[in-house]
Amino acid sequence: MDIKGAKGLLIEEITRNLSSIIENISRAIQDSVVREFNEVEIYSGFVDGSFIADERRGGVVALLSAYGLIVKEFSGGLHMYSVDGVNGARRPIPVIMLPRTNYGTRLGLLMRSLELTIANSMILQGVKYVFMDGSYLSTILSPSGASRIAYRLLVEDLSLNRVERVDEIIKSILLEFYDELESIDLEDPGKAFSLILDVLPKYYAMLVNYLLNTIGDTKRTSSIVDYSLLAIDENLAFKLLVGLLENAHGRGSRIVWVAKDSDSRFFSKILHTASWITDTSILDYTWSSESQVALRVNDIVELAPITPWRTTKLDGKGSELVYEPSTAKEFYDKWGSYSVWYFKLSRLGPVLQLSYPSIYGRSTGLEALGVLKKLCDARTGYPKPLILVHHATRLEEGLAEGFGDSVWSRLEDPLLKILLSRKARIRVL
Repeated sequence: MDIKGAKGLLIEEITRNLSSIIENISRAIQDSVVREFNEVEIYSGFVDGSFIADERRGGVVALLSAYGLIVKEFSGGLHMYSVDGVNGARRPIPVIMLPRTNYGTRLGLLMRSLELTIANSMILQGVKYVFMDGSYLSTILSPSGASRIAYRLLVEDLSLNRVERVDEIIKSILLEFYDELESIDLEDPGKAFSLILDVLPKYYAMLVNYLLNTIGDTKRTSSIVDYSLLAIDENLAFKLLVGLLENAHGRGSRIVWVAKDSDSRFFSKILHTASWITDTSILDYTWSSESQVALRVNDIVELAPITPWRTTKLDGKGSELVYEPSTAKEFYDKWGSYSVWYFKLSRLGPVLQLSYPSIYGRSTGLEALGVLKKLCDARTGYPKPLILVHHATRLEEGLAEGFGDSVWSRLEDPLLKILLSRKARIRVL
């Protein structure tokens, strides 16, 4: 194969109209570009997390890591200190999952829940801006497709009366779960998350048992287990998010998300074409000579709010019941709209994405950008605290495997020893 020829064809096809696309975008955004950010006194928190997992024969062993850093300004100087109770990669949190169904989705939800627990503790300390890793839009676009599919499989071919009974059981247990979560003191995030992990198995078992008794079909056991595990983990992350945003709002604090990399394509709504080009790719090119610049996407593109009906069922609306209905409707009515900014903090730095609930208003974006600009690393063009928390949570891949072997070697139950043994291909090859 002529590799150069193939490469040339790809470039020719992809870039055929790139110049006109860039020109159209530049014209569309030129009047909305901002180069001055609001000055604010810094009392901000930064949160990041990660996880690693090792698949075993019948389960998964994993390590969760999250870290919180608070930056406070004193008379023009900055003081940085970590949140007590969590230690990132220096002391990861071990998790064993049996069965291993949908473990990637579930570990992602547990990691998000740990991050939200840390953010909640920051708000209780009086922090004014908390910067989370990722995207607010991605957060409220939950629950996962896996969770929605699990619900469909759960109620597939059931009569309307039995589906309604199943839904009532789910709602009742979720409300009880919410009540127990609200009783947990979040001031110490490490202790709080440990208590949460202790509570989860009770609700997994409760939902599984009630659904088995209600449906009365052992052929659906697998679907019941899959849905129950996902639903409890989804609602854990959701309830913690609801609490965080409400607590912060009541105290005059703000929660914002910063994405290191974004594949968003909001600009394709302007072009009605070229949806394969990401917004950050376009702006990295357009702003190549800029040193401090930002753009609020809402000023040029209408961003439709997220409705509760992708998450739940209520009053004949929606199709999959994952979140508790009344809580979901109240949440999305208030918090379902979002603001998105793109920004750049130095000439050689990358274009990053900032997002938050629209209820905060435009000034929140300018103030958050002012905080990030003050804390920017001149070399990378990236806020220093975000660099620090990212590296503080990074876990070496081999740690999960070593943890799994350590657990396995101490097991006495022969069935558990088989379930948590290494997969055959790993042991043999």
